[in-house]
Amino acid sequence: MTKNIKAQFSDKIKNNKPSAIRLGQMAFSDRKDNQEIIAVNAAIGNIDLPTHPKIIYALHNLCELDDD
Repeated sequence: MTKNIKAQFSDKIKNNKPSAIRLGQMAFSDRKDNQEIIAVNAAIGNIDLPTHPKIIYALHNLCELDDD
């Protein structure tokens, strides 16, 4: 026997608001000229930049560094 269970969202989920990035996407989609514009990907995401050598050195030598 299967019961009909209605899924319900929690109050937290019901009150979620879109992020600033999502609001920007929605505003861009609402533009009348959005098909004519070539958008630059300005999303914030994983950035792969090299770590400065002094930071690498400090991380590898945390126990040896002086707190002076």
